[in-house]
Amino acid sequence: MTEHSARRRIVLVSIDPWRQNGDFRPFDYGLRRIAAAIAGSKCVADEWDVHVLSRRDEDVDALVRDIRSLGPDVVGFSTYVWSIRPFLEVAAKLSAEEPRPVMLFGGPSARPVSFAREPLRSLSKHVDGLVLGDGEEIIVDILGAGALDRASLAAIEGVAVLGPLGWRGAKRDVSAALDELPSPYQLGLVPREATAHLEIFRGCPLSCSFCQWGSYDGARTASADYLKRELEAIARVDASGVFLVDAGLNLNSRAFRALSEAEREVGLLASSSLHCELYPKYVRPEHLSLLASTKAHVGIGVQSTDAEVLRASERPCSDIGRMTDVIREVATVADVLLEVIVGLPGDSPDGIKTTVEWARSFGVSVNAYHCLLLPDALLDRAVLDSAFDYDPSTFEVRAAPGWSARALEETVTWLDTELAAASGMRLPGVWHFQRRQALKQK
Repeated sequence: MTEHSARRRIVLVSIDPWRQNGDFRPFDYGLRRIAAAIAGSKCVADEWDVHVLSRRDEDVDALVRDIRSLGPDVVGFSTYVWSIRPFLEVAAKLSAEEPRPVMLFGGPSARPVSFAREPLRSLSKHVDGLVLGDGEEIIVDILGAGALDRASLAAIEGVAVLGPLGWRGAKRDVSAALDELPSPYQLGLVPREATAHLEIFRGCPLSCSFCQWGSYDGARTASADYLKRELEAIARVDASGVFLVDAGLNLNSRAFRALSEAEREVGLLASSSLHCELYPKYVRPEHLSLLASTKAHVGIGVQSTDAEVLRASERPCSDIGRMTDVIREVATVADVLLEVIVGLPGDSPDGIKTTVEWARSFGVSVNAYHCLLLPDALLDRAVLDSAFDYDPSTFEVRAAPGWSARALEETVTWLDTELAAASGMRLPGVWHFQRRQALKQK
């Protein structure tokens, strides 16, 4: 261990590849949540220094150098589908040298099923523990445990450890209310002039098979008083707008009321911008009113216009007529981005072409996403079903029920052609069609 101080040191690492688009400047909010949990804990804050290390690229050697320079006792990796492979390669390189830090993987891709295929399966041996689910309470328990060997980690509820019989460990029932979790904004642990990330509830009341928003009991909802403090703290860092990180602005009525009450007192959104998701089935006048009071950018997850495909995905859906009315109504008060998924199980090339053409007919922006097999979602099913195939590094679907590998490849070619004709933007796993006309009148 490189001697920097008598205190122990944890380095929290993320790869945040999202493009900065105008005033939308996202950052590694989830990692800052973990940093706040440590810094705000009476149990471990006096014993541990926390460093946050974030990159926008996947330069493994640069990450290893940066981590080594900080001399950590523990490295916590915030793992998503885009970062899990480079992080495993980083872990392998760190394991090859002394002193070797303890390496923990957390985040939505930190699940045993993520390592079902090579090359990730072999690389996963370098991971000392997986933090399963929400990590704020678990990381405090880990750092407060004293010993950090694998046997000690295995005794902590919510941590999975690799042994001779595979990964062993289960999620824990989370007890802390959102109001009780230390806030990275209120502790001053966020970058200035970035887009503020705001959480008003946790989890999602829906159970769409392709999604992994997390379990939901309705109880983990922020209060108006807490959100008032959050909005005031956000105002102090000169944020370039607010990004609601929840599954949807309108999926928790109690949380929405709390946000509305806090906003009436603080008035931050009225003088800024709001980026959020909106579920089309549950749009109400109060949601439109809040959106009209700010500079709103709204994503609406259509996914497919085929009701059977949506039902097979366990996604409640509106009829096309109702959805059409909602989109047009929302477009009068917000910039709208419609979101569809290419390669959903049960869909087809003709089906997704119909969906894309329907979405583009509104003149708003459209994102077509290559279907991902995510842990706690379709990946859990895919590893047991030979009808699925996927890229083991990117988790993009290669074949699925309704989709042969050839059919999916031909659909990708069609999308590339349509995108080029529309002068759109191709990003990894995303086809972005820009809006055709200005629908918003303000």
